[in-house]
Amino acid sequence: MPLSRENQKRVIVGAVLLDLLAVSLVVPLLPARFRELGVSSKALGLVGSTYSVAQIVGGLALGALSDGALGRKGLLLLNFVGAGSAYAMVGWPSAPFEVLVLSRVVVGLCKQTMTASTALMTELTEPGAERALWIGRVSSAAQVSWIAGQSLGGYLNSFGDARYPSAVAVGLYAFDFALISLALPAGAAAAAEPRDAKAPAESLVARLRRTVLASRDVAAVCVARLALAFAGRAAAVTRQLYELERWDLTRGDAAYLGTFKSFVGVLSSWHLAGALTRRFGAPALALADPSLLAYALAIFPLSAAASQVSTISLRAMFTEAVPRSDVAAALASLDVLMSSVGVAAPLLGGIAFDGVAPGDQPRVAAGFHLAALGAVLVCFPPFRAAAPAAPREDESKKDA
Repeated sequence: MPLSRENQKRVIVGAVLLDLLAVSLVVPLLPARFRELGVSSKALGLVGSTYSVAQIVGGLALGALSDGALGRKGLLLLNFVGAGSAYAMVGWPSAPFEVLVLSRVVVGLCKQTMTASTALMTELTEPGAERALWIGRVSSAAQVSWIAGQSLGGYLNSFGDARYPSAVAVGLYAFDFALISLALPAGAAAAAEPRDAKAPAESLVARLRRTVLASRDVAAVCVARLALAFAGRAAAVTRQLYELERWDLTRGDAAYLGTFKSFVGVLSSWHLAGALTRRFGAPALALADPSLLAYALAIFPLSAAASQVSTISLRAMFTEAVPRSDVAAALASLDVLMSSVGVAAPLLGGIAFDGVAPGDQPRVAAGFHLAALGAVLVCFPPFRAAAPAAPREDESKKDA
């Protein structure tokens, strides 16, 4: 008996949680493996660049395929196979440098968990509050799994054998593959309007024009997302250093604060985004310094909630503005642009914060966020008249 749509959505959230749990088991292991091989800093930089290029190539190629014969479900299953194979390479005790690099290329090409799960949620939810709620829960699952996975990975790594965390990760991917294969019907994630398989391959510029630049609404959401992401990443360049210096935190204090911040982000994305969309369309140290208490209980939660709500709402709006047949390709194109932001924002943030005293750093961060707010207001003027809704087709005549 096939699962209901509600249970299918729960299965997708669970699959994302297990997927990112596997990632958090293995990725922290990589620096130690490279150190054992005596890899230079330049070589590590090359590995990082190779992975980023593989992500861009894989995102564009698989995004197009998932809008056609592969489908959303097929994209997620391919993601599990590729990631499981790559992490099995990492667990090979005598793996040379070349094999570890190959593992990063494979996972970069195939790792499309968030793109595939977002596209699947688009198929299973109605536009508006429901979609924002479930996309937020997918984001929460990713964050929860990263918190839990690092702890479990630390325990498994304590045995000194790279095969243990790698084997658990491969097992999780095998379970995920079976779960999605059995829980989601074969046609549940097929594109609504498959593209002609004989159509010529698109260039990156053509793909961007067809997807994220296809209309003013799509472009506005895309620009707003990029602006907020740029401001967030640029402003966060020195955030941890600021917290350490501002309140003279120990490593233990910083760990407790980091855990608290992670849980704030999880709670914000799990339910708050959907609720707002529906409505509007380390204690001892903290007590010793009231400013840290205010930061931990008021300033950071408000900032985290605002960031999560805006990101999730824009992600949901993006899936609603793009034609259903182009959702995966559009998400992949946006991933390319977001990757560019991930390169440029930290560089600009580092320049802006260079030589700035900790007490003045919040002003610099505020400048980035105000610039992003200006970009959002340009994309979505607050007093712009709403466009009249298109008349809905009479359901009784739909299949005539």
